[in-house]
Amino acid sequence: MKMKIFWLYIKKYYNTRLRSYYTDANFLTLSIIGFIFLKISFFVTEPFSWLATLHASNTVTDSVTDYIPYIDTSFIHITVSNLVYYFRLAIPFIFPELLPFSLFTTGVLICLRDITINLTHIGPPAMYTTFSSSVMTGGDLFFSGHVANVFLFGLIFYKHKILRNMFFVLSFVFAISAVVGRYHYSIDVVAAPFFAYGVFSFMKKILPVEYSMRKKK
Repeated sequence: MKMKIFWLYIKKYYNTRLRSYYTDANFLTLSIIGFIFLKISFFVTEPFSWLATLHASNTVTDSVTDYIPYIDTSFIHITVSNLVYYFRLAIPFIFPELLPFSLFTTGVLICLRDITINLTHIGPPAMYTTFSSSVMTGGDLFFSGHVANVFLFGLIFYKHKILRNMFFVLSFVFAISAVVGRYHYSIDVVAAPFFAYGVFSFMKKILPVEYSMRKKK
């Protein structure tokens, strides 16, 4: 009985919220192009990350990490981050009016980070914590992708209070985790929200149609 009610609710939600989007050719075209662009941005991140690590120089001092103790935050920085990553992949499909804009904007932020990690060749922080990742290699520091990407979703979902607050809180948690766990310098996490906001504002101007979808009720 409960399963029947659940499926009836899903069917109703699809008919009232999703169907008009997923049967619209323009929306589907924008979403497919956005998805391809996002996949390309992920694909090119790996060589850019390795390039940054290849040219990384020495560790530098930091006004924050030099004076706070190291704490193992691998659970937050890896496990929780992965869960949030998959949640971020799924949530725009539940709010389809956000899908094209979120795909393009996330892709641009990733591409921007590919550039910034290669501008200054600073080595990883003292006591840098390594972890297994195909796209994070140790020299890809500025700016923090963990913080920026989650903060960006807080901006995209700004009108959804619960999601907005959740993403902003998570970005703060990831910032603390990255610094205390020595995954990043403090400047990497401080700068991340500004880059996210800059990309968000820029994309609103060059994708007015996609962003207007977000504001529809």
